Amino acid sequence: MYKILLIGSNKHSTEAFRHMVDWNQLGFCLTVCLETPNSVMELFNKDRFSFIIINMTDLKDKGLQLCEALRKISSIPILLIGGNKDFQIIRKALNLQVNDYIPDPVNPTELKSSLLLIKETLSSAHYKSNTLLHLAKPISNQTSDIIEKVKNYVNRSLNESLSKKITLKEIADQLNYNCSYLSHKFKCRENMTFNEFLLKQRMEKAKLLLEKTDMKIYEVAQEVGYVELDWFYKKFKTYTGVNANKYRQLAGSK
Repeated sequence: MYKILLIGSNKHSTEAFRHMVDWNQLGFCLTVCLETPNSVMELFNKDRFSFIIINMTDLKDKGLQLCEALRKISSIPILLIGGNKDFQIIRKALNLQVNDYIPDPVNPTELKSSLLLIKETLSSAHYKSNTLLHLAKPISNQTSDIIEKVKNYVNRSLNESLSKKITLKEIADQLNYNCSYLSHKFKCRENMTFNEFLLKQRMEKAKLLLEKTDMKIYEVAQEVGYVELDWFYKKFKTYTGVNANKYRQLAGSK
């Protein structure tokens, strides 16, 4: 059974969340804390909780500050519930690698679904084998490490099969990370989106094939993952400034 710490300053709404689902039936043991953020950190350090739920009703920025404090020492799953549907809060929550955010009105079915997804993450062999490693790392180092894992995954997949469809969602699932969070962190660190990075890898490979082989253009397109030749032509010209035939001619004249 997984131990959950439910944190909130609003007693009424926190109690409502407490009775919203059958925690024991879902495999959870719930502890409720209505104390200050400092007291929460003391409680967190004393006990071994599996994940944290923060009731954002009345907490707002204090709730995010608590997330930030937790992220400095742990990669424990965090679920935010309650409060207004504020884009800035959602954006900050993603930056702090929050697993999910359910604003008011909180639906019991949606809450249960989110809890089961987090439970699935906790049960995964990958999470269990990497928990201690993640707990020991500051979030900044975690970000660098995870982005390198994403890039390595892409490069490995492209080397194995350039025609393979690669999506950030697939990689996020493999690494047990939120896809939106991973997308944001990737762009911040690499100064390009994941799709731009993937396009660059494919186009650089296409350039090399055009320069070093006698493969026909449609064969090059297929080799780098494009089924439709016209789409490859368009992407290649946008990337290099010239079409594939012209690029091969220019490369051959050097």
